[in-house]
Amino acid sequence: MRISSPERVASYYRDTTAEYEAYGGAALSWNFGIWESGTRSIQAAFERGNEFLLRGIEVGPTTRVLDVGCGAGGLAIWCATRLGCHVTGITICDEHIGIAERNATAAGVADRCEFLCMDMDALTFASGSFDVVTNQETMCCAQDKRRYLREVFRILAPGGTWSGIDYNVCSGRLSNANTGQLRKVIEGFHLPSLIPASRVESHLRAAGFVDIRARDVSALVLPSAELAMRRCYEPLRSARRFPRRRLHSQDRQQEASIRGHYEAGMAYSMGLHTGLFEHTWFRGRKAGPV
Repeated sequence: MRISSPERVASYYRDTTAEYEAYGGAALSWNFGIWESGTRSIQAAFERGNEFLLRGIEVGPTTRVLDVGCGAGGLAIWCATRLGCHVTGITICDEHIGIAERNATAAGVADRCEFLCMDMDALTFASGSFDVVTNQETMCCAQDKRRYLREVFRILAPGGTWSGIDYNVCSGRLSNANTGQLRKVIEGFHLPSLIPASRVESHLRAAGFVDIRARDVSALVLPSAELAMRRCYEPLRSARRFPRRRLHSQDRQQEASIRGHYEAGMAYSMGLHTGLFEHTWFRGRKAGPV
């Protein structure tokens, strides 16, 4: 499978920004959200997803939060607005810095949000810089997931918490058909790999985390998966009817990025229904004062 360079990953997100913004709407969320009982809309699911990610963690005005893979700043702005904390968001796509900053200014929390262009595989923060580190469907973007979690452990203060929701592939040997579906997700979303949830738990233990928890939340994102399949259907249908026609952009690379994006969205969403993929919530703590 192709493994994209950091530059190509940044280009993919630049090329598909409009697609993500149309999907995320007012919540500025580029993820599946969480459909717990009583959730009636995708925007409500995004809000619930933010709350779910931070649930059970004590966060207040003095809490230092790092959001890895911040996109348009949705989670950072939500945290600053609802919890009053200071949030640093990092993204590999420098164009997203300006978008996130404008969104934070519009929300009135620019003084509590900082956005930096930084590769998650090369974190430059000092040890103990943050009380909470979050990955909202972004740890799958790490080239070396074991090394990445060691770095998260390093930059957490004693007693700090890492919380993530992520894409995972099921354990065991995959059929040829499933391997092809996995390839579409990895190549279309420009991911280096997808691993089983059990390996993430092993990496957390190896990094030194304690109080490790994991929960399969696939059932809580299926409504979003169904929405994604509906959104992907017509673009994919058109692409198969007109394989040589530029349907989304006159720029060849951007056209390829958007087509791959829809292929990956459809493949992952279908795989959530069949059990090929698992959406998993993870939590781990660095020992020390709580």
